[in-house]
Amino acid sequence: FLIKDLCKRFEEALQVEQRAIQKATHQNRRSLTTSDSSTKVNLFLSI
Repeated sequence: FLIKDLCKRFEEALQVEQRAIQKATHQNRRSLTTSDSSTKVNLFLSI
């Protein structure tokens, strides 16, 4: 019973962690794309 309970908690913790990682990667991708576009604009303006 205790082991099953621990497994359940562990699975739930993993799911929460995976969701957090997915959110973080989405935010990182967004910030990366925005910074890429801004650097391209800066390069274009400097030319």
